[in-house]
Amino acid sequence: MAHVVNGISLYQGLFNGTSSADRIISELLNISPFIPSDIQGIDTDKLGKSIEEIKGLSAKLKTDDGIKKLESRYLILGSILNKMKGVDKKFQIPKEKEYLAALGSFSKDSGDLAEVDSNISAFDPAEDEALRIGENMKVVSSLENLKPASPYFKVIEKLYISRKNLQGDRLLLDTSGFPDGFSDLEKISTDLDDKWIQSVVKKQSNKLKKELEPLLNLFNKFKEVADTLELNEVDRESLIAPLTELIDLSSILPSFDTLSADIKNIKISEKMDDMEPTNTQAFEEVFNKIILFSDQLKAIETLIHLPAQISGHLQTIGGIFKITDTKKAPSQRDQLLASEEFKNVMKILQNYEQELKLFGIQGSSVSQISEVIPTEFSEIRTYIDGLDKFFDNFAPLRAIKGIEDLESVIRSIQKYRDGSSSLNIDKAISIIPKTKLKIDDLTKSDSKMKNAKGALLMKLKNIGEESHQFGSAIREISSMQKLTKFDSKKLNELEKLVKEKMINSTLSTSDMNQLNMLDGLSGKLENLTEKVSDFKKSIKIPESSDLKSLSPILTSSQNIKGLQLSFDPLLESIRNLISDPVSLKSATSTLINLFSIGLKFDQTSHKTPHLDILTSLDNTFVKYSTLSNTTTGKQGLSGTIPPTAIQIHGICK
Repeated sequence: MAHVVNGISLYQGLFNGTSSADRIISELLNISPFIPSDIQGIDTDKLGKSIEEIKGLSAKLKTDDGIKKLESRYLILGSILNKMKGVDKKFQIPKEKEYLAALGSFSKDSGDLAEVDSNISAFDPAEDEALRIGENMKVVSSLENLKPASPYFKVIEKLYISRKNLQGDRLLLDTSGFPDGFSDLEKISTDLDDKWIQSVVKKQSNKLKKELEPLLNLFNKFKEVADTLELNEVDRESLIAPLTELIDLSSILPSFDTLSADIKNIKISEKMDDMEPTNTQAFEEVFNKIILFSDQLKAIETLIHLPAQISGHLQTIGGIFKITDTKKAPSQRDQLLASEEFKNVMKILQNYEQELKLFGIQGSSVSQISEVIPTEFSEIRTYIDGLDKFFDNFAPLRAIKGIEDLESVIRSIQKYRDGSSSLNIDKAISIIPKTKLKIDDLTKSDSKMKNAKGALLMKLKNIGEESHQFGSAIREISSMQKLTKFDSKKLNELEKLVKEKMINSTLSTSDMNQLNMLDGLSGKLENLTEKVSDFKKSIKIPESSDLKSLSPILTSSQNIKGLQLSFDPLLESIRNLISDPVSLKSATSTLINLFSIGLKFDQTSHKTPHLDILTSLDNTFVKYSTLSNTTTGKQGLSGTIPPTAIQIHGICK
């Protein structure tokens, strides 16, 4: 029904200009935020030249032992600065009072502290070495074709890589009734054959099909564009790394200029030991207890499911030991080791190995730690107050424009100087001209559609707002259905992998914050699935053949709040964490499947009460039926004005 409603809305919007044709094409092809003109504007000649320029950097960038040593210092500084993001002098710990109060009642609420951990001595770089690094930065920023070609990299990545990832909660302004993109256009004709839908549209299915024909014919044009964007898996995979690298380079390109201009000021005048708070050791002890306590609470949420999984196996294992004769103990042991139940228990326990280890540390039971932390928590505040000198020394550095990209800029210079980058996007460049041609055909077909207006549809009230709200509501229901079918095994594996990799990682604070969102996510999904199941059980299917009877169901669905997760920043952090190609591919696949559900149920919340929207749509179909019956016999069997009559009417007008 959402397909039908949105089809009528698109038809009206394209004809009377209330909807943007560019935006509709962008949404249906899933290439937002880009529009057809962005594709037509790609200069393949500049693209090719920019790649060759980057490859030629290895011969232009200077190096020697002094430069390498200074680059290492800059990398350490960059790492420290990244960890300092969002933290300032005398910063406050979020929910400190609530956390300490919650410890007393043993709640699951835990604190979140930023740890600055580094090892750098005071250094004032030799001016000559610093200037030569600055010259290297200028070499990159002055590449003739790189800057003008930079906007194309994101467009190409969207077209040939991420377009395939249909995120279930992506923003759809004109096509909320088509969550699967242009392929939903093809379904309208079949949908109109459904008996319930026929009753809702007052038995006008055949006439609606006829009037919507020009819109439905656009499906083939969309498919032709999509076919040019399809790559086999090998070609698609081979484009991911170079395009990611080129997009990252483009994003930091302005910083090559600003940092080279301020290169002499990138220095620290005081030793780290002199900037360090006096209670560092005491701080680390209580901080580690806080982290352990937090991990234990999260582990409990996971381990709570363990007894149910092993209880049946343990009963069978217990039966093996009913004989108490000690002489038979060796044979009993062999019998135990050979039993399937024992093997199954061991397999299950191995899955919980990391969580179980957290409770094997002497003197660190959950209750003991929860009692100790409040008595030692003052060391945290003392440490924070003692960081004043550290922040004062880093303040001039943090004020330098582009300093947040220092680490990335230095690593890029090293990569291109060493020739360790293998940029090759020839496959994408070679098929861009064909994509341009098909996009051009599509936009022209869209324009021609205006000349084939359906007289009856254009006499109806514009239903753009109703279509958006109704489509959004149905998307939420669809997302809930997808959630109930989601297999969380892969997500559990991803959570475990990320947790292991994060132990010794040197990621930025922003990356760590993103990855922490995965911690315990499978449990949250499980709770959400239970709420959806309860909602499903509560639904009473209405017997009447109108849309307003759906109002109680759609209103009730708004009570289920989804999860606020964003795909792109999380994927970027995963890429920064996992270097192994096989593990990264598996992790990316899991994320794509997860986000295809559409977890932000309440993102598409409805501005208008459902009953008003649905009643308005019901009235639209009643009016269409009245108009159709009035014109039947006067204007041909189709119930629409013949094309010649439209032309004559236009001339007379």
